[in-house]
Amino acid sequence: MNFQINAEQQMLIDSVQRFLERDYGFDARRKQLTDPGSPRWRWQILAELGLLGLMVPEEDGGIGGNAFDAMLVAQALAPGLILEPWQEVAIESVALLQGFKSSITQIDTYLKSQQKHISEALTAIASGHRMIVPAHDEAPMQGNMMAVQTTAHRAGEGYVINGNKILVCAGALADQWLLSAKMGHAKDAPLGVFLFGSEVPGVQLRSYPGMDSRWYADLSLRDCWLPSSALLNEDAAAAIRQTQAMRLMVWCADAQGCMQTLVNQTKQYLQTRKQFGQAIGRFQALQHRAVDMFIHSEQSYSMLIRAADACERLKNRLNSQEDLTSCDHALAASRLLIGIAARSVSQEAVQLHGGMGVTDELSVGHFFRRLTAFELRLGDTDYHNLAMAKLLQ
Repeated sequence: MNFQINAEQQMLIDSVQRFLERDYGFDARRKQLTDPGSPRWRWQILAELGLLGLMVPEEDGGIGGNAFDAMLVAQALAPGLILEPWQEVAIESVALLQGFKSSITQIDTYLKSQQKHISEALTAIASGHRMIVPAHDEAPMQGNMMAVQTTAHRAGEGYVINGNKILVCAGALADQWLLSAKMGHAKDAPLGVFLFGSEVPGVQLRSYPGMDSRWYADLSLRDCWLPSSALLNEDAAAAIRQTQAMRLMVWCADAQGCMQTLVNQTKQYLQTRKQFGQAIGRFQALQHRAVDMFIHSEQSYSMLIRAADACERLKNRLNSQEDLTSCDHALAASRLLIGIAARSVSQEAVQLHGGMGVTDELSVGHFFRRLTAFELRLGDTDYHNLAMAKLLQ
């Protein structure tokens, strides 16, 4: 497909780049690494730039962007290696809430109340007043993002939740969580999503830094009682499916942006580092390795566009199984190729920089950790290789 960036999208990219140059330099980021509260430092700035409301509908105070807008912004933010949970809140949480809102077709008193509740949450995200992060991942998933084991069952005027959630980005700082759970103990029980905060009794939280230097939390829920008003949707499988597609695509965009930055940094290093009286970039063997990095990055960009297109098609509520399979194929293929490229580019960048490539003072090592974490996120590359094989049968 022929994808061209329009004037509005270019202005958005330019504003992101100015923000990174002004407020998010590498040294400024390093000062944040040891502070668990650092995701809050620039949260309001992201809201003022319109980045938190990028996917929020205009009637709820946002920009009303699409998957391609999210792709471009994620790419533009990638060189900053941002520590804030922008991907989780502005993309994943918003996509989930918007999916619930658009699924409400019959308006009775209860559903009207739910729709108002969802609109208020979207407005709060866009303004930066509330950090609402998704709590979806579980250890047994192994890439199958629909394999939720956390359960919810009726108890009086509410629900009792039991289960464990892992890798909740900025979970200790979040104002509220969007938590997925099976509505009952049956194997084919529908998936529901609850919105609540840490003030609810029965929730134990453990915070820790991840491989990519961002702060995460594990949630342990033991007989956690929630009122019925906390349930946003009791049959959320379709919205979760679309949300996970957007999540996969936007992390692919982040990875491609990181790869492009590493290609540029490595090229510059090869042109300035001298050995035997000349720049090492004049050695043909190193030129070939640099070209391989460039090819991986460009191929990833092409697959990224395909993934964004698949997300747009899913958003349009395709009904035929053939269309859904086509979208799954595009997403799995994109994640597979970009995962392979991320490992190759990050490792080559470290190798070509030598020992400097793993020092904390050089950004190359930080990009390496980010891309290594990506390669294991949402199912590793081997998982998506198997997924592709099944789709091709």
